[in-house]
Amino acid sequence: MKLVVILGVLGLAASSDVDKEDLAALRRNPAAHQLMAYKLATEGKKEILTTSNGAPVDYSDTNSLNSNFLQNMYVLDSILNFDRERILERLVHAKGAGAFGYFEVTDDITKYCKAKLFQHIGKSTPLAIRFSLALQERGGTDLGREVRGYAVKFYTEEGNWDIVGCNIPVYFYKDGQYIVGLIHALKRNPVTGLRDYNALFDFILHRPESLHEFLWIFSDIGIPDGYRHMSGFSVHTYELVNEHGESHFARFHFITDQGIKNIPSQQALQLGARDPDYATRDLYNSIANGSFPSWTMYIEVMTKEQVEKADFDPFDVTSLWPKGRYPLLPVGKIVLNKNPTNYFADVEQLAMNPGHLVPGIHGPPDRLFQFRALAYRDTQNYRLGVNHNKIPVNCPIKAHNYNRDGVSPVNDNALLSGKRACEPPKATRPQMVIVAHRHSRLGNSQNCVDIPLARNRIYNGGRSRLMEEAYRAVDMKLVVILGVLGLAASSDVDKEDLAALRRNPAAHQLVAYKLATEGKKEILTTSNGAPVDYKDTNSLNNNFLQNVYALDSMLHFDRERIPERLVHAKGAGAFGYFEVTHDITKYCKAKLFQHIGKTTPLAIRFSLALQERGGTDLGREVRGYAVKFYTEDGNWDIAGGNIPIYFYKDGQYVVGLIHALKKNPVTGLRDYNALFDFILHRPESLHEFLWIFSDIGIPDGYRHMSGFSVHTYELVNEHGESHFARFQFITDQGIKNIPSQQALQLGARDPDYATRDLYNSIANGSFPSWTMYIEVMTKEQIEKADFDPFDVTSLWPKGRYPLLPVGKIVLNKNPTNYFADVEQLAMNPGHLVPGIPGPPDRLFQFRTLAYRDTQNYRLGVNHNKIPVNCPIKAHNYNRDGVSPVNDNGNGAANYYPNSFNGPVPYVGKNSSKFQYVALHSNAVDLSQPSYFYEMLSEDEKSRLVKNLVLPLSETAPSIQKRVVKFFEIVNIDLSNRITIGLRNGTVV
Repeated sequence: MKLVVILGVLGLAASSDVDKEDLAALRRNPAAHQLMAYKLATEGKKEILTTSNGAPVDYSDTNSLNSNFLQNMYVLDSILNFDRERILERLVHAKGAGAFGYFEVTDDITKYCKAKLFQHIGKSTPLAIRFSLALQERGGTDLGREVRGYAVKFYTEEGNWDIVGCNIPVYFYKDGQYIVGLIHALKRNPVTGLRDYNALFDFILHRPESLHEFLWIFSDIGIPDGYRHMSGFSVHTYELVNEHGESHFARFHFITDQGIKNIPSQQALQLGARDPDYATRDLYNSIANGSFPSWTMYIEVMTKEQVEKADFDPFDVTSLWPKGRYPLLPVGKIVLNKNPTNYFADVEQLAMNPGHLVPGIHGPPDRLFQFRALAYRDTQNYRLGVNHNKIPVNCPIKAHNYNRDGVSPVNDNALLSGKRACEPPKATRPQMVIVAHRHSRLGNSQNCVDIPLARNRIYNGGRSRLMEEAYRAVDMKLVVILGVLGLAASSDVDKEDLAALRRNPAAHQLVAYKLATEGKKEILTTSNGAPVDYKDTNSLNNNFLQNVYALDSMLHFDRERIPERLVHAKGAGAFGYFEVTHDITKYCKAKLFQHIGKTTPLAIRFSLALQERGGTDLGREVRGYAVKFYTEDGNWDIAGGNIPIYFYKDGQYVVGLIHALKKNPVTGLRDYNALFDFILHRPESLHEFLWIFSDIGIPDGYRHMSGFSVHTYELVNEHGESHFARFQFITDQGIKNIPSQQALQLGARDPDYATRDLYNSIANGSFPSWTMYIEVMTKEQIEKADFDPFDVTSLWPKGRYPLLPVGKIVLNKNPTNYFADVEQLAMNPGHLVPGIPGPPDRLFQFRTLAYRDTQNYRLGVNHNKIPVNCPIKAHNYNRDGVSPVNDNGNGAANYYPNSFNGPVPYVGKNSSKFQYVALHSNAVDLSQPSYFYEMLSEDEKSRLVKNLVLPLSETAPSIQKRVVKFFEIVNIDLSNRITIGLRNGTVV
């Protein structure tokens, strides 16, 4: 992947110490090799590792395998920071890219606007820009058919001016409160967690003014060829004021100098399957290689008199101004010449707000703009904190005000000036700018819909393609299920809808809900239960601050997102039961195994370890297989995976592993240099990675994969005798995997393939099931074993210990609400029950702390009181905190011990007679990955090598050489095949 203009931009000179092949690869593709660029730029400058409080870290503290990690400050510092790395995802425009540059004035517009950034020709103003996709979640594709955001922050002497526009010059609606309905309709269905085209077209039918925007989206312009080849538009009509107080009204256009280029749908599917970050990578590489993208700013201008006499509404954001009637004047150039130095700091924290205006630009007078000015500010306060404008990327050149305290950063908090937060001395206080000739005009918009305008905007060349796109979206077959939903065929029911429902339940959940609730419409209320008057559902020309329904909806909408899971963010869930089929009470006294035929309700969550919420179900990676058993003795959670081993034994390595496998901190893209560099530094992880790169790395949905506990659990029977077991959940549907190329094609068409398959299977009555087995060792066998039975990176010797059937897991109920039942489902391997004391290994101890801490951060300290996490019974002294608190202990004493009938602990009659502690060897055993490779068939070996070579070919040559040498130690045949594959395959 080409380096950057590295000699120029990074100031590096070619050196005999630099690997020439690495340098060539860096020049060809900067985005793929940012870490190599950083290494070259910082050669000889390694710093001593420290904790967050600056204390140097002793080498011995970087391994906590057989030590008390609660006394290891480096470990605690790392893991507890790691648990909190995710901030709230943007509700819309979550996926995006950013860059920095400048705006330079090329034409004089001071007759229209006195803003200092337009002061004279040649004047330049620094800026930040963020491109984005309106509907994609953070892990989605850059090539979806949807609106793109085009948002610019100009750092002017008079404050930051933010234009938050998009690549289409019109918008969906004029009334700001429609945002809630629009985004809910376009995002995921609240039950299935899938996109729902019934909702999309239903929204259009109820809000026909949105049709104009949707026709643009379904036309060729709906998928731009990256961010460089699309233009941007302010959408709103801004009021501009000159030095004489005269007002003009303008729409801003940012026309790409690279030329408009779009991508046909089929090509976009293929590109997106190979590289979902296509546009982000293109932008980064372009800037890094010195091809700085630029846009010409224009303004389309009307005078105050023209606005007053216009035969159309100049402030209607759903419509264009009549073509050619008003001048389109050039203003200047936007040039992007600097990539982010850190993606999170510079792009994820970049906070735009259309309400950020400067003198001379008074902003649009329309109602939608007023809504957005409030909503964006409220959203940023929620996501980043009330001091988000003090985060470096958002800081204005100067700011003097009376805002104080709150969540960091507070910067100097005005202390250096000696000012008080109340009224300061008159000589030093910031003053308001007095505007002498402030013109005020309220943009009153009509509530009618102009359909002919939308019709006439479709140019002839794009009509057939637009119709094809619209048809493809509509033709999503319908939903389910007389049996599961309890519906009988009726003459009142549309028979075609019913047939479609049976064929595809997931696509048509809303139709199923309509059929199940026919004749049961309730009166709409606010969140405090007050009925909503019909007139309050439109706030176009009202004072929306007096519209309780509008405020209630919007301010709740701003806060809908909770922090995404740091790992396993994308997943699906279902409910069912576990039934005992075989007696294992000789090993375990846990009540869920009490007798044959006993059933226990459960919830299960399948997931992908690395995908963000909008990612694909078909990535090559570990799947999570996590079960919550609701037993009489409390919830027992097994948080396992679809591979029977794990990457490492030392829990603190999780931070390095996930950072290496997730996205690069500068480019925001996956980085295969980091992946293979991690393997080279943590060779014990190779065994797991070989499983991932084998056929099993992409299961054919969740129903066709098995699950494993990974850890070795201690089990205790009624006599206090201990046994040790690994749990296996073998799919009754049969193991089925998907080859890489087929997975790319499937993922391009349906990134939610596995989620949809699971939902439809249950909805259609084909309930998936798994057989639970335990692989068992006695205490004596543990003590005499010639291997480490608690080593999670290794399997037990095949066939040496009995594999005993226990019972069946059956999934027979889909979530009734995805957020409530799946997004809030909180697993913790530390949730154990009597008879299952849990694994004694160090990794398990780490996980019990990390999972609990993570759930406290994501869902709050009372997350076990959320209905999906509630045990059958719970009696403790935990009180108060963030809701839900349920009965909060009612009137019982809130301390233990007490004399007032508060809950007391039970006395275990036959608990385990010993406390086991697993001590692990720090040596790396490469015999298991070698054995794994040798057990594969010839075809399986070929596919494994192909799957390895594909990402390895995108790494720096120096990494490739080290990997080949490393594999020589593991298996010479595997190393030779990789060498041949790299030589004959993709050249870096």
